[in-house]
Formats: sequence, C-alpha cells, structure tokens
Amino acid sequence: MDEAHHEISLLRQTIARIDKTILSLVRKRLDTARKIGEQKKLAGAAIRDFTTEAKLIERTEKICREIGIDTELGKSLIKILFEGSIKTQHDIIESHSRGVHKKILIVGGAGRMGQWLASFLKNQGHHVYIHDISPLKPEGYHIVENLESGSKESDIIILSTPMSSSAGILDNIINTGTHAVIMDICSLKSPVYSTILKGAGEGRKIASIHPMFAPGALMLSGRILVICDCGNKTAVEEAKNLFKNTALRIVNMPLELHDRLMSVVLGMCHALNVGFINALSKTGITFNDLDTVSSTTFYKQMKTTADVALENPELYYEIQHLNAHTEKTMDILIESFKEIKTASLEDGHEKFLEIMNKGRNFFGIPEKITPDAVVD
Repeated sequence: MDEAHHEISLLRQTIARIDKTILSLVRKRLDTARKIGEQKKLAGAAIRDFTTEAKLIERTEKICREIGIDTELGKSLIKILFEGSIKTQHDIIESHSRGVHKKILIVGGAGRMGQWLASFLKNQGHHVYIHDISPLKPEGYHIVENLESGSKESDIIILSTPMSSSAGILDNIINTGTHAVIMDICSLKSPVYSTILKGAGEGRKIASIHPMFAPGALMLSGRILVICDCGNKTAVEEAKNLFKNTALRIVNMPLELHDRLMSVVLGMCHALNVGFINALSKTGITFNDLDTVSSTTFYKQMKTTADVALENPELYYEIQHLNAHTEKTMDILIESFKEIKTASLEDGHEKFLEIMNKGRNFFGIPEKITPDAVVD
C-alpha cells in the first residue's frame, strides 16, 4: 500500500509538471495570437475568419485521430483556446475587412442578435447599415433613419426584430418596392408566414432563416442555421452565401414545417425547464440543500435550467404563445407526465419499463429493459 501511495504521489507530480507545460504553451499561443492581431491591424483584415475556424476544427479532428485521444475532448480544448485568441485580438483591432461586398441593412440592428449579425457580416467584409427605433445605436456602423429609402438602396435586408412586430415591418419593406433579398430571423415563422407568402406572390426575393444559437456565440462550430425556402432560389442561395465557409451546419427546411419542429425543439424544451424550476420552487427545499446532495443528472439538469432562467422571458413567452402547435405539444407533454405518474405509483413495474423502452426505441438503442433485469 505504501509503495502504491508513493507511486501515486510521483505520478501526481508528473501531472503537475505537464499542467505547467500546457499552460506555458497556452501563454505562448495567446502571445502568438496577439502578434497575428497586430499584423491584421496593419493589413486592415478582420479579426474573425470563419474559414480559419472551420479548418481549425477539421485539423483538430485529424490530429486527435492520429495521436489517439477523444475527438470531442480535443475539439473542446481547441475551441476554448480559439475563443481566447479572439478576445485577445479584440483588444488590438476593430473588426473590418476589405473588398467589394453586399450592402446589408439590418432592421433591429441595435438588439443583441442584430448586433451579432452586424459584427459577423462586417467581419465578412460586407457594408453593414442599421435601422432601429432604439435611441441607442451600436457604434461603428452606418445608421439609416428612413426605412423606405434604406430598403430601396440595399442588396440584402435582414429583420432582427421582435416576432410580434416583424410582420408589420416586413410588410412595410415589401411595399417599398425594394429589389433587395429580404430575410427574417424569427424563432417562429407563424407571425410572418402570411406576409412572407404575400411578398413571395408579388415576386419579392424572400428567404426565412433561423440561427439556432444565442447572440453570445463566439464560435460557430457545432451550431446550426436553418434556412426556410419561401419559393425563391436566389434568396435561398444569398442566405447560404452569407454563412458559407464557416463551421455552421446549414439545414434546409420547408417554411411550413419550421414551427412544428420548433414546438418541440424550443417550446417543449423550454417548458420542461421552466416547469422544472417552477416545481423546485414549490418543494420548499432550498437550492443550497439540494446542491449539497446533487447527483450527476441533477447537476446537468440544473445547469441547463439555470441557463434558461437567465434568458429573455418575453422572448420565451412569444415562443410559446405565438406557435400554433403549442397547445398540442403541451397536451402531449402533460399526458406523458400523467403516464409516468401512474406508472411510478403502481406496484408492478411493467408500465414504467414500457415507458423507458419507448425512450430507448426513440434513440435507436437496441437493448431493452426486461423485468428479469430489474432487482426488486
């Protein structure tokens, strides 16, 4: 035993030395990133190069396979280092790029997602203009006061506006007679569906997109952008071109299918987490008491739930309220909980095992839980 403890101590010392080496290399990497930032400033280049990000992830996967470490672990580490490099370079230069690109008007560009889009598109070298009713406008962009004239002069118009007001704004833009490609980024398409069809019927170039990530995203690897085809191929291609050569995964989808899927991906998921935190508040047990005996599952669930609790409640309300599929999805969720309650309170475990096996079937897990495998 003493020999084993001594060996453990020596190995821990080795790990400490390795950790110091790793952190020293991180320091060297950040210093190199800072030098790259200084050269970008001299060259007038953008901070963000999303093509580089995509290549970085591809290179990381190849190296992980070559040296025999878990690919997901390797990518997670590289993503952290990459984000650190971006933050370092932000201290040196303002993001911009040279070249002739599109003139893009972002309506609602003062909002969080609007600012993310403005920064992203400016990094890509586009000429970004912003129209917003907010008196607080982001710095570094052309401000358009008149929506009609701004719409007529733009190549692309992106609506980053609240869902409840997007239909009216979209209608106003369509009525300007603009020849620009028009895109909305609404989390639901029900509020703008009829207006999109009207514009498409009048020959307007419209595509509907949905970034499936929050505006705080520094990296696009592993993230999804949904593009809904509204009947105009030119608009769809323009939407794809805005995000090509990035690490985003682009998913094409019919406009009419979008909200049905979002009622589960967003609506049901949000409802589960809001319901969970609401139920916890009714238990009379404090978070600190629960946290002291936190299981692995509880810890993971609480992390997700805490993220949801910090999100915009008005947006989350709109995602539930404005989706025509919400009532049916909620009914399915409530019925499921009723079945679980009944199965949990019965003396026999057959119904509970049946529910668990349905879950395994859904995820494509061939092994089934049988009564013989359960220890009473």
